[in-house]
Amino acid sequence: MIRSMTGYGRGEAEKEGIKFTVEIKSLNHRFLDIYIKMPKVISALDGRIRNTVSSKVYRGKVDVFINLEVTNKSFIYEVSLNHPLVESYIRAISELEQKYKIKNDIGISKFIELPDVLITTEKDIDEGLFWNILEEALLKALDMLVGMREREGMAIYNDLLARITLIKDFVREIEERCFNAVLEYKEELQKRVKELLADNIMVLDENRLMTEVAIYADKSNITEEITRLKSHIEQFELNLKNGGIVGKKLDFIMQEMNREANTINSKTNNNFIISKVIELKSEIEKIREQIQNIE
Repeated sequence: MIRSMTGYGRGEAEKEGIKFTVEIKSLNHRFLDIYIKMPKVISALDGRIRNTVSSKVYRGKVDVFINLEVTNKSFIYEVSLNHPLVESYIRAISELEQKYKIKNDIGISKFIELPDVLITTEKDIDEGLFWNILEEALLKALDMLVGMREREGMAIYNDLLARITLIKDFVREIEERCFNAVLEYKEELQKRVKELLADNIMVLDENRLMTEVAIYADKSNITEEITRLKSHIEQFELNLKNGGIVGKKLDFIMQEMNREANTINSKTNNNFIISKVIELKSEIEKIREQIQNIE
């Protein structure tokens, strides 16, 4: 099965007052490019996040957005006393009490409300606990993302299969016509020469005519190009049906098919073949546009 590079996924997981919400969006890209936006407190988990994403997604621009909600703040914050400042406050309050006879009625609850008495800092998180919860949410989001990419991939698969069938028909028609192209050229050449000689005594030189036809047959021979086109079509169908990470392979095959079509176009002056090559190249271009969205 082939997969599109476009998709969206969302997942949530909650345990012990820790809740993670993960959203993932992916778009076309030549390689795998992962961008992660997450709270600073879990930045140590960056490597694990990237490894998990790259185990499920192999190509595309992937944006991962992680939201963290913590009910129990003790998991991520640590509160401590600013001892030098506390001592300074105590000295100042004692001086007020002794010098100005002001009654000290400041309790602990009021004391800790004084500016900068308490210091709140982020502490090292329990990586194992946080990762177990985050991984669950991340895998849910990735499963949804991959599912969407697979569904879009199936639609692309059906479209590509229909278009490569059209291309096979064009190649078959070109192959059938190329055998008659030399004969058509000979008949057209005879007709033109006879018209030119109609009013003269000169006689048509059959040997010269056959020589010209032989030269044309050699220059316009497209047997090799048709053989290679057929081979490319087989490779395209095989890779398409095998599925997997085939976007770059299919794109390369279509480049080669386009090259063969251009060669055929340069070799022939047969109007029917030229018209079929134009249709062939049109379908090749449409396929190449679709392939840009395949993983």
